[in-house]
Amino acid sequence: MKKILVFSKYTIDHPNAGGAEVYLWEILQRLKDYKITILTARYNEKKISYHDNITIYYFGRKNRTNTILIHIILFFIWPWYILKIKPDIVIENISVVPFFIFPIFPFKKIAIFHQLNHKFFFKNQRFIFGLISFFLEIIMILIYKKTPFVVVSNWLEEAFRKYKFKKIYKILCGVDKKYFVNKNYTQTPMVLYLGRIEFRKGLDLFLKTYPIVKEKMNVKYIVAGNVFPIRNIKFSKFIKNFQKQYPEVEFLGHVSEEKKIKLFSQCWLYVMPSRMEGYGISPIEANAAGTFVIANNVVGLNEAIKENFNGILIDCQDTNIFAEKIIEWLNLEKLKQKESACKEWAKKHNWDESAKKFKEIIESL
Repeated sequence: MKKILVFSKYTIDHPNAGGAEVYLWEILQRLKDYKITILTARYNEKKISYHDNITIYYFGRKNRTNTILIHIILFFIWPWYILKIKPDIVIENISVVPFFIFPIFPFKKIAIFHQLNHKFFFKNQRFIFGLISFFLEIIMILIYKKTPFVVVSNWLEEAFRKYKFKKIYKILCGVDKKYFVNKNYTQTPMVLYLGRIEFRKGLDLFLKTYPIVKEKMNVKYIVAGNVFPIRNIKFSKFIKNFQKQYPEVEFLGHVSEEKKIKLFSQCWLYVMPSRMEGYGISPIEANAAGTFVIANNVVGLNEAIKENFNGILIDCQDTNIFAEKIIEWLNLEKLKQKESACKEWAKKHNWDESAKKFKEIIESL
């Protein structure tokens, strides 16, 4: 059995896991012909876990996110694990900055890349961390040109071609079958935000609409997701002040998969006000439950949303327009008419097909 060694900041069981980790896990668990080892950040007591043909080793301090520490640890230990495991293929899952795994030993390597962050390094976190991340991304662009890259969207494929990368493959995300459930609308119109609480995800843009919307109608705003640990201070203050001013808005924190599916089923609208996305898995998951999406008209999301079919694209920076569209679409009759279209769009995203394409790529290396 061939062996794959994977380097990833988080895995699916980490509380800060997002679309990058979902993508990686859904692909890997379908590669049954390979023995897979993942090196990743620790969070709880676990140092190792087993999942069929996948073994996960966790590094860092317990009860910490280890967001920065995992990059430092893996940078120093990766040669030892290459020699120990002797993988046929090395996968570097890059969600923000790379681990700089160089092929100084005889192994094949491929990188999965989820988004270019550029200016958002400085807006999303403290300046010093933003500066470090910004330069690391530039270094990656300069020295990774010969590394085969898997990307999740057209805009990333075009960006890497402009940077003269040699081998680029686009593989869309999928949707797990468990997300295809029936709608069960709450009695009070409910609008859901589900994602990390960080500047790039645009939660502040959504929350600014609340005073306008609640003045016009009875509405419930739900926020689910963990706080990003290295965050923008101004953004953090806004969130804290909002919570004090509007305690009726529920902040659920990290939610389980079961709770996530239930929220998608119950909510009237799902909002995705991100300032930038690689593609966007969560709006497709919401679509699988028949939920219509209001998303920011930015790269990535403008591929995940087919206008007025499974959602609409607007300028979420304009609070009045954002609020007006929420009010307009909190109409049960209109939403029910969109349920079948949303599910139809979600069905175009198939993890089995994505994994099949990924397997073909790594076997051709």
